[in-house]
Amino acid sequence: MTRNATAPDNFALMAQHIERVLGIRVEPTANGSVPNDLPAFFTGIYEFTPFQLLERRCLAAVPRDASSLSPAAIRKHFDVVAGRSDALCIYVASDCTATMRARLIEQRVPFIIPGNQLYVPELAMDLRERFVRRETAKPEQLGPAAQATLLYVLLQPDVARTTLQDLATRLPYTPMTMTRVANELEAAGLADVERIGRNRWLSFDADKKSLWNRVLPMLTSPVSHTDWVVLPKVGPDMRKLRLAGETALAASTDLGAPSTTCRATRAEAWRDLKKYGVVAVPYAEMANTALQIWRYDPAALSTTGAVDPLSLYLSLRDRHSDDRIALALDELMETLPWW
Repeated sequence: MTRNATAPDNFALMAQHIERVLGIRVEPTANGSVPNDLPAFFTGIYEFTPFQLLERRCLAAVPRDASSLSPAAIRKHFDVVAGRSDALCIYVASDCTATMRARLIEQRVPFIIPGNQLYVPELAMDLRERFVRRETAKPEQLGPAAQATLLYVLLQPDVARTTLQDLATRLPYTPMTMTRVANELEAAGLADVERIGRNRWLSFDADKKSLWNRVLPMLTSPVSHTDWVVLPKVGPDMRKLRLAGETALAASTDLGAPSTTCRATRAEAWRDLKKYGVVAVPYAEMANTALQIWRYDPAALSTTGAVDPLSLYLSLRDRHSDDRIALALDELMETLPWW
């Protein structure tokens, strides 16, 4: 087995990190070599090195250009590898932002950032070095309920100052959840919370573009995962679905519509659809719909048959390398009255 000497030797750094935090020595091994039927472009994206961790055959995937990869793309690449090998693919990079690490975890991508974090859920490992990072000045990410609430505020023309009770009647969350949301938004510096009598009042920046720019680093894609499905044209739960992804973007901009319709729903509605016999299929060619499962209810923020524009932007912003998508997203944001 020959490794590329010109690539950054992150494998050695990874091995040192594993030995320091776990007391386990790992070395490259020919046992469980790289699948020879991978698409040719994979070797241009990663340097693969087989090794063994706790009796589990693994493949370290070191990116040749980490800036060109999104967590969703890495997840898809690893799924391809998993279909051709029983080795567990682990993403290894010398550096990684807090946002990138959070999105890798959302995609359940095993990764090791030497000197920072080892996340391998299949082996029940999530070990972090809390003393080496200097990212404390960066904002934390909002939880799904807080993100949905903040987006609702940005989308509504009349919500710059309101009570927590009023927001609770507008959004599908319990009073207890809304209390946690208020605390989270206040801690993040996105809302001023004031108690007047029995009511808690929330005040937001009236300049919505300024508020959007401040909160953007804290926001994540609402998409938990996407399944290929065959949906009937009509059904008892079709009303719970919203056009999403490139389908929704094409409906609002000059982007051409994709051949397969994309829709979004929450996990509970997807479970209801399964009760009526709707199932996921293994290949896109077998499906008529790409069904996105969201972390919050897309219908709660939507006033049309499509998902709201802000969530749509967040779901596609990782596609920045696709000029068609980037231009259409710019066009989409320009439709907002406060943009």
